[in-house]
Amino acid sequence: LDGTLKGSGYIKNDGIINGDVLVENDIETSSFSYIKGNITCYNAEINGKIDGNICCTEKLTIGSSGLIHGDITVKEL
Repeated sequence: LDGTLKGSGYIKNDGIINGDVLVENDIETSSFSYIKGNITCYNAEINGKIDGNICCTEKLTIGSSGLIHGDITVKEL
């Protein structure tokens, strides 16, 4: 996907996104996923690679295969 992804429900990414992700609820990324852009969400579970900043209203979980290159703003890590 090239461009901004906006949603109000739960999103699970198993692919590649080149752009920002704006989710009112939760996002989960698989170990095969890649996002080049910023993520804004409620909760996030990151198992893939992120090149961008993450801003979570509540909780961020980084799995053993998760890799983040950017700034993190969260309530709970």
